[in-house]
Amino acid sequence: FVSDHKTQLIAQRQQDKLRRVEARQRMITRLTQHIDLDNHARPAAMLLAGVTLPLLTLMVTYYISLGIYVDEARETTVFDEKGWFISASIDRAPASNIGTLGLTTTLSMLSIIIFVKHKIVKKQLRGRIWMRTHR
Repeated sequence: FVSDHKTQLIAQRQQDKLRRVEARQRMITRLTQHIDLDNHARPAAMLLAGVTLPLLTLMVTYYISLGIYVDEARETTVFDEKGWFISASIDRAPASNIGTLGLTTTLSMLSIIIFVKHKIVKKQLRGRIWMRTHR
């Protein structure tokens, strides 16, 4: 009787776990079905913003760094000391803050662009035999 009761408890726990997993999958499926990528997310516009944002950020940091003098007496800038590198443009305080904000935003946008592109490819491949390779 004891081993039969233990077997029933184990089976009941597995069924409860399976129900929770199935409920979670149904909820995720319901949420993702309402995302209309064709109307809400335009990957071309997002990609354009993802490309222009770091360029704009670097232009602003270079412009700000030109006004920062390392040596006031000789009027030497960061670029005179280190060269015209990206790391030199985001070396000092105001330019480094703007550079960090712009580049971090770009990386966040990149993850969103990858997700949207994945969903579009998945939608295009739906119903095809070789869809199994793309999950």
